[in-house]
Amino acid sequence: MTAEGRYSDSVNSLAWASVARLLPPIESRTKALVESHVVPAAGRAPIGGVTPALLASLLQGLGSFALLFLIIMYLQGARGLSPIDASLLMVPGYVIGSFVSPLAGRVTDRLGPVIPATVGLALQAAALLILAQMTITTGFWVAAVGNVVNTMGGGAFYPANNSAVMKASPPQRLGIASGVLRTFASVGMVFSFTTVILIASRSIPRQTAFAIFVGTTSLHGTLAVSFTNGLRTAFYSMVAIMAVAAVLSAIRGKAGASATGPRRGSSAPTAAR
Repeated sequence: MTAEGRYSDSVNSLAWASVARLLPPIESRTKALVESHVVPAAGRAPIGGVTPALLASLLQGLGSFALLFLIIMYLQGARGLSPIDASLLMVPGYVIGSFVSPLAGRVTDRLGPVIPATVGLALQAAALLILAQMTITTGFWVAAVGNVVNTMGGGAFYPANNSAVMKASPPQRLGIASGVLRTFASVGMVFSFTTVILIASRSIPRQTAFAIFVGTTSLHGTLAVSFTNGLRTAFYSMVAIMAVAAVLSAIRGKAGASATGPRRGSSAPTAAR
């Protein structure tokens, strides 16, 4: 392995180690933020479900926002499509996703946010696994199907997760809750693009990666294969992040149930009096 390859591996390992060390303090700070600004401390039971919802939003953004960036780079860089052709290939996914969101909102109102949000994250993880199978010889339909599954997952996750945070917040603090939720999603988005650019730069120069995205150059031969392998690593890394987000989304139901349990029990003696 070359010195540059060893350096890239060291940077990648350091990045993942940093994420592992930062997640616990982020969770504790999130709980403190929710307790002090979003949910009043005076017996607001659903707080156990707010923190997982915010962290799920953060990780969902980290694992999915740069997905379109990666697909476009693959189609334009490794497969030589023009920017307009690559973009048109993505259109069906977003059209289908736009119809999924209202349906997911209706399901959320009927069943609660846990099931649709978790299913949405699972669909996005499945989409990443589909996209990880792309090579320089696979059909373009793989990218199109992967994007369709991803947008369907996002369409199921967003209304359910938003509903979970809004319902757990008091009416007078809905604006704060919405702002905190968008902040977490935006932070995930920024780090998502940073992560994929770092991974893409392992196989090709950074300037080449940007040139591919704007459609001014493409890759051929072994460089295209190396770049595709780098994208596969990025997709699998994003699957791991999405899996953690799905776990956080699933446990919010248990957190909410445990929080509301004592509250219901304590109301019975009051009624008896």
